[in-house]
Amino acid sequence: MFERLRSLVQTPGRRAVARRFESAEAPIQQDPSRQLQLLFFKLLMAIAATDDRVTLEEQNLLKDFVFEHALTEQEWAELAYYTAARLSREELDQLVETVVAEIRTRADRQQVLEAVRQMAQADDVLSGTEQETLNLIGARVDDVGTSPVAYVTKTLRLAWRRTLDLSPEVARLEREAQEYGRNPVLALARRAGWTSIDELQAAKIGMVLLVLYSDDTVHDHELEAFRMFVAREAGLDPDASSALVDHVLQIPEDLLELTYLARTIVAGTTGDERRAFLTVLAGIAHADGVRVFDEARTLKLIARYLFVPPPLPPAAAS
Repeated sequence: MFERLRSLVQTPGRRAVARRFESAEAPIQQDPSRQLQLLFFKLLMAIAATDDRVTLEEQNLLKDFVFEHALTEQEWAELAYYTAARLSREELDQLVETVVAEIRTRADRQQVLEAVRQMAQADDVLSGTEQETLNLIGARVDDVGTSPVAYVTKTLRLAWRRTLDLSPEVARLEREAQEYGRNPVLALARRAGWTSIDELQAAKIGMVLLVLYSDDTVHDHELEAFRMFVAREAGLDPDASSALVDHVLQIPEDLLELTYLARTIVAGTTGDERRAFLTVLAGIAHADGVRVFDEARTLKLIARYLFVPPPLPPAAAS
């Protein structure tokens, strides 16, 4: 399953696009080993985030690794979750154990270790946490011994099933990653311990983020209006609402799916409630006292998806 990875770590100078079109082999979305391949990429993503930041060099290296696997938008979102989640040492250990347990050959183990080393050193700064993680993975990889019987067993198990046997910790991470691809606010809120926030509340918070991101700059007055909205909507005190706002502002704009968010809001509210919510959105967008074209266009688009009339211009509203 790591043949393509071997070509990447051995010939890093060749561009991914060139390598992809030099080969006549098409990516197979339904490859039985795809789940393991994706889990390995998620491990690389988690390693890149162990120092609480993912540099451009680390992002480019990961894109180089995954390009030939033709990831879907949902799969990209799941990868992004492993950056946002900030895995604990125990969770990272479980993820390593799951990946390493499925590796069948010494050559594959060496390529996995080399890819992990490249990711840890991609930004030319090997932090203490990254070094500890690298040592951990190196020890796990070196400890794996594959006898002929074990090799056959793993090969047959791969042929018989298309899903991995995940530990409870890794299975939970995978469920959270899938939720992150649909409703990232809900996934991050629950990850951080705000378990009282439901799907509808998270969708509304995500919709506010869409409006804020439509402007080039998020001003202090908009942030304050956002915090007040979160406090009212989620029933949080000022400190908790500020912490949640800071948390969700890490979500990339391209992970906020208007269709999903709107469908969730429409299913859980009445027409009057949606009109009132659109008025709140407009108030947050205009809290900085500046009205820009992109904000107006975004609000009109949201109104269409919520099946309510667009907000009136300031002159008409007065």
